[in-house]
Amino acid sequence: MAQKKKVSIEKITQHLEESAIDYLNYQPKLAVVGNGMFIDGVKLDDIKKRDIISEASTLKQSYLLKILLEEMKSIGAKKIFNEGTTDGESIIVGKSILYTIDVLEKKIKNLSILK
Repeated sequence: MAQKKKVSIEKITQHLEESAIDYLNYQPKLAVVGNGMFIDGVKLDDIKKRDIISEASTLKQSYLLKILLEEMKSIGAKKIFNEGTTDGESIIVGKSILYTIDVLEKKIKNLSILK
């Protein structure tokens, strides 16, 4: 009978610690405040703002992006439900994939509805 592999939280998060510090200090590159849109603190002119909104609308309607995101969701779910039953790290990886997709979809949606 195969032994189940025990995985400690320290082992699972060990490789994440260095990059986590960088991400905790990360300031969003793109920010929307009121009617203004800023990149690295610099306000965009109306043309660049409309371009970003238009590109977000295009991404939201993109069939290719939809296919890719569905494939990634499937991979994340498989990590959680198939591999995650024996490997705690797979659960974290799967949830991270699904969380990343959720954030991306929300960002695209929110940018696409701006005026």
